[in-house]
Amino acid sequence: MEPERTSIAQQPDAPASLAAAEARVRRETLLYRITTAVRESLELNEVLETTVITIGRSLDLCRCYVAFVDKQRQVVRVAQEYHVPEVGSTTGDFAMGAYGSELLGIMESGVIFAVDDVATDARVAPFRDRVLGPLGVKSLMYVPVLQDRRLVAVIGYSTVRSQRHWSDEEKELARAIADQVSVAMRQAELYDRERRTARYRAMLNRIGRAVRGSLELDTILAQTVEEMGKALGLDRCFVLAPGPFPPTLETATVRFEYCKPGIASVRGLKMPLWTRGREGKVAGVEEPLAISDINETPRFVSRRKAELLVLTETRAMLCVRAVYGDQVLAVLELDRCYEPHEWSKEEIDLVTEVTAQLAVGIHNALLFRRVTSGEQQWNTTFNSMTDGVALLEPTGTIRRCNESMMRMCNLSRASDAIGHHCYELLYGETESMRDGGPLERVRSTGQRVQIERDIPARGVSLRESIDPIFDEDQQIEGLVLVVRDVTRERETERAIRYRNRQLAALNAIAAATTQSLDQQAIWDGSFARIIEVTGADAGAILLLDEEGTRLDPVATHGGAARAALLYHRDPWDPATAVVLAADLPIATDEFPPGCEPLGDPLAVGQAGLGCAIYTPIRSQRRPVGLIVVAYTAKRAFSANERQLLTVAGQQIGAALENARLVENLQLALDRVREANRLKDEFLATVSHELRTPLTAIQGWAEVLSDPETSPDEAREGLATIQQASESLTQLISDLLEMSRIETRMLRLELNRIDPNYPVRAAVQTVRQMADTKGIALLESLTPGLPEVDADSGRMQQVMWNLLVNATKFTPAGGHVWVSTEFESPRHILIRVRDDGIGIEPDFLPHVFERFRQADGSATRSYGGLGIGLSLVRSFVEAHGGSVEAHSDGIGHGAQFTVRLKVAG
Repeated sequence: MEPERTSIAQQPDAPASLAAAEARVRRETLLYRITTAVRESLELNEVLETTVITIGRSLDLCRCYVAFVDKQRQVVRVAQEYHVPEVGSTTGDFAMGAYGSELLGIMESGVIFAVDDVATDARVAPFRDRVLGPLGVKSLMYVPVLQDRRLVAVIGYSTVRSQRHWSDEEKELARAIADQVSVAMRQAELYDRERRTARYRAMLNRIGRAVRGSLELDTILAQTVEEMGKALGLDRCFVLAPGPFPPTLETATVRFEYCKPGIASVRGLKMPLWTRGREGKVAGVEEPLAISDINETPRFVSRRKAELLVLTETRAMLCVRAVYGDQVLAVLELDRCYEPHEWSKEEIDLVTEVTAQLAVGIHNALLFRRVTSGEQQWNTTFNSMTDGVALLEPTGTIRRCNESMMRMCNLSRASDAIGHHCYELLYGETESMRDGGPLERVRSTGQRVQIERDIPARGVSLRESIDPIFDEDQQIEGLVLVVRDVTRERETERAIRYRNRQLAALNAIAAATTQSLDQQAIWDGSFARIIEVTGADAGAILLLDEEGTRLDPVATHGGAARAALLYHRDPWDPATAVVLAADLPIATDEFPPGCEPLGDPLAVGQAGLGCAIYTPIRSQRRPVGLIVVAYTAKRAFSANERQLLTVAGQQIGAALENARLVENLQLALDRVREANRLKDEFLATVSHELRTPLTAIQGWAEVLSDPETSPDEAREGLATIQQASESLTQLISDLLEMSRIETRMLRLELNRIDPNYPVRAAVQTVRQMADTKGIALLESLTPGLPEVDADSGRMQQVMWNLLVNATKFTPAGGHVWVSTEFESPRHILIRVRDDGIGIEPDFLPHVFERFRQADGSATRSYGGLGIGLSLVRSFVEAHGGSVEAHSDGIGHGAQFTVRLKVAG
């Protein structure tokens, strides 16, 4: 049997449904392009430009822009904009107050502000005339971009040609785009911070090498201002060096300067040192003096200094002392010209660290100058040097050492060091360090040897420089040992290497989420990079299933059994729910009171794990999973580690969203193709079904018009015409019924009836057709069935369609059975069974779908549009019942069962 099939919801055939599917494809494609731009670029302007152009063109907007909101919520700056040629640009700064406090409150709460008609919506009244009127805006939508519950930007959509209704789908799309913009801003911020930090640390190392490698004051100061000016992008940077030394603190001269091209030079000028009104000189104030806008803080500047600032067009400055001990050696000044500048804590700390090194360099240079003035000055210099210095016998025993060396050896008197081996005092070692060590290499080669040692017990790193001292015969008569504490330098280098590893890991994770659509490959590649950069001993990536009822591991480290101890599979567990709802990573010792740690604490301890950190994975502002990393030793987690895991979670969430978008896009395309195919098949079927009776009518009409037609032929022709007309009427009636169902215009006249009545009526109508084909139509109706609430006419249509369908697909000599019976006190069953050609198992699930037939070609053996069984299902479900189809396959017949509720 080849039954008819149809689709009401899932297989739309109307143009409106096809247009809706195409619109969904466009929206999914739009979001896919934007998420791809976010993952493939760390340049924020590039991502924003792609975003506004893609939105504007895809949604047919007149204007689309991204505007940043400053931290004080005072100014909104339009950074990137798309607009059609006939609409003017809005790029620039706008006062936030012009929009009113109500709109600001809505934006800060994260709610989308959509207005279909600006002219009639009272919410835009406070800024309709001042802001929207000059721009000609008809409809608008403001979408807030939040980070850590703080408003950082607004995405604006607007039209000027006509009003526009913003649908829920467009708002959902706008919210998803805002989330992607937030991810892009966070990625760009992290990327810029890492580049800036690396640049600053490299500058500090260069300045440090200049300070340590030279005792020439001019070289130190010149390189310092050059490095500072270029690294911080300053307009001007110079050193105010009071003189003679010690300084008088009255005036200072600009001795070394860095200037951008076009900026006025102040080299050689004598300036009064900074003052704070009449309270005293800035040289006597410990904290750096940071002024973001001279015009707003004139009280911090002396009158003479204010006059010089006007002449040099200085607008913002940062002034930090170079102090050694309690002596101010110089003042380092950084200038920004023409516009204000807010000095960040990072910049102030950086300049403070530079001036601290500069003070050491100036101090050592001044001490070096004094060495040439006499033995007393040399002794002072020797004992004042920050590096540990010792004069050694060729064997390594100490002849003389300075105070810094005594401090490194934990000695209070120089006499306690004389005669002792230098390595015994420094490291507590003697024999293992004497033979074959650096001292032996200096004695054998006669050249300087420099090495570095880490001392874990003391938590320091030391650099040794050993130089030989030659007598008149060029024989080594002694050694000079210089020891410098390079702990901070090594820590800086390790921090740079760690940050570089973090950045490389983020880039690798971004590449893994971009280069593959295989979700397992994404999880494995991303998690491998996370484990590599964090050095975790165990961990897992967990994803929520589609129902949100279970967390499933998709990638593990340290063994699946060990990782399983760190989490619950139930996302509704209180501890798990806390992590999923969090914005930032949570460590095991940070759970709120009353929440048990994830996993079994005893089992985790037995597995050798001491601590763990849990990071939520989010997609479109909702949690979709967790990243778990654990360590065997208890430890604290730094802000950098937390930020790395946060961004990794965002990137993995974006990858999940990307995979979902690609899958949805493919499904939407498949639905469109299937709708087109069904439409073509249906049109071909309708053409065939209409042509057959019309051909018969036309042919017999010509025969009847012939005067020589016999009465018998006339009767046969009229009967054929009548039969063809009835076929056309039934065809049109079925199409109209389908249209009423589709447009929800189907009306039922419900009355309490005997369920056997519509069955008998349908049997009598179909019996002649069955007898003509030689098919036995058998009834088995249970008497006394309870009444049902039904439309008698519609139920007759149901039974007629089922009986006609069974008769059509049953060959001559076959049987069709119809029966009624009790199923339960609340339901009755009506069955129509035949021993016809049957239904293929693959087609059985689609038997009630509209316009679906086992053989859809126009040349199939059986006629019909494929909507009869669809009408059956629609009518039965409208009565609150259900219908089922069953067949054991081709050649085994088919059975259709209608289930109706008993009235009551």
